[in-house]
Amino acid sequence: MSHSHWTNYWRSGVSDSFGLQQPLWYTQVIEPFWRQVFSSLPDRACILDIATGNGAVARLAAEVASQANKSFEIIAADKAELNPDINDLDADKQSIRFLPQTPVEQLDLPDRQFDLISSQFGIEYANHKASLSAIQKHLKPGGRLIIIAHHQDSLICQQSRDELQQYRTILDQQPVFRKLASLIKVMGDLRTPVQLQALKNNTQAQQQRESFNHLVSKLMTQYPQGLVIGDLLTRINPLFKDKMLSPLAEKLRYIEIIQDNLQQGRLRLQDQLSAAWNEKELHKFIVLAEKSGFHCEHKQPLTNTEGNSLAWEIRLGNHDT
Repeated sequence: MSHSHWTNYWRSGVSDSFGLQQPLWYTQVIEPFWRQVFSSLPDRACILDIATGNGAVARLAAEVASQANKSFEIIAADKAELNPDINDLDADKQSIRFLPQTPVEQLDLPDRQFDLISSQFGIEYANHKASLSAIQKHLKPGGRLIIIAHHQDSLICQQSRDELQQYRTILDQQPVFRKLASLIKVMGDLRTPVQLQALKNNTQAQQQRESFNHLVSKLMTQYPQGLVIGDLLTRINPLFKDKMLSPLAEKLRYIEIIQDNLQQGRLRLQDQLSAAWNEKELHKFIVLAEKSGFHCEHKQPLTNTEGNSLAWEIRLGNHDT
């Protein structure tokens, strides 16, 4: 199975799976959760963050260590290719060793190395049996695996289902890109401000623009708070500003890129919703973990201040001595 949609996502420069702007509940609930976890570790603790993306959790560990005048050894691994630029930490933060294109099942690291292995919205995507076996092998005796996993009924998954419907509407049900391409073709290969001014007298271009604007208005009415609709409009906007005098072929290629980016966004959401656990699936994972040499210290929904579920919180101890 191709995972290029994740590789392209991480290489775009985002630090976590929430895009360019972290939701409020992340900074209010999940980030403090990880800070507490890392604050409890002793000096010189070894940490492995699996399915790290561009290292949001690993960076929190480094920040906590710096603030507490501790020194952590931090390794962050992910199956996808990552963005090398975003992985350059500021000089005042301790280093993180990133392992791109390294699924947890294929870690080539010393046995019994880590005091803590962390996973934020990661292990649920992997082969559970192989992942748990690899993690158990790399944890020190008495080490812990701490997981934040997608909850099937969480706010995250509820929002993802809504966004997935927006993707379906844009990509499958409405002729958004066909109408946009038709408009750009009718506008033609504009090269000068004079040609741009002449568009005002182009009746066919005006009709195509009105048709496209009507479709956009329909989408905005159907999804008044739609994040995917908003993202689509943000991506389209340069076509009618910075790129107006670009060659026609370049503009048509830009439309194809927008469509491809939205297709990849849909694939990521489909992955997420397929990976999310209900109570039965969580229980199955815990049973498998116990068979792999762990004991379950704690499992519960992690909630926001209103009591809405955000994720599963799971803490597993390593039995192996």
